[in-house]
Amino acid sequence: AMRRFDPANYAAMMKKAGIDASMVYAVCHNGNCYYPTKVGHMHKNLEGRDIFGETVQELRKQSITPIAYVTIIFHNNSAKTHPEWRQYDPVGRQQNNRYWFSCTNHPGYRQFCKDQIAEVVSYPVEGIFIDMTFWSTICHCESCRNLWLKETGKEIPAVIDWNNPEWVQFQRARERWMGD
Repeated sequence: AMRRFDPANYAAMMKKAGIDASMVYAVCHNGNCYYPTKVGHMHKNLEGRDIFGETVQELRKQSITPIAYVTIIFHNNSAKTHPEWRQYDPVGRQQNNRYWFSCTNHPGYRQFCKDQIAEVVSYPVEGIFIDMTFWSTICHCESCRNLWLKETGKEIPAVIDWNNPEWVQFQRARERWMGD
């Protein structure tokens, strides 16, 4: 169980293995936070215990550089609890097997990500790895449709066609949006 995780033992094993930097989960694909959060969803089996913070502290005691891990697109909890934040594929599906996907073009979700990252970097970590920074589908959520319409006055292209300049323009916009 999560309650039995021993950060001191973990850090000691990392030291024994000769590790000089370790990535520590702050937020997983299920959207669970491994620290007390004001904006996200804390893993219920932690019962309020801050294993992220404890692990960061123990790694630092062993002179191991702690790097925080946060996921954004693959974030089940946010997509389940905020349907308006979900990515929708061209036929309206919102989920792929076990994962729900959130869309960073939704202003509410974008702010949520910024707030969650601010919480994580308030810990004494030396870096942050923000994972899953890609589109899981050709998102047709309201935020994406409105953003594309605002930028171009057009609807999202219906067909992936790399010979079609409109499709290429849309793909370049998606790359830019994700970078933002």
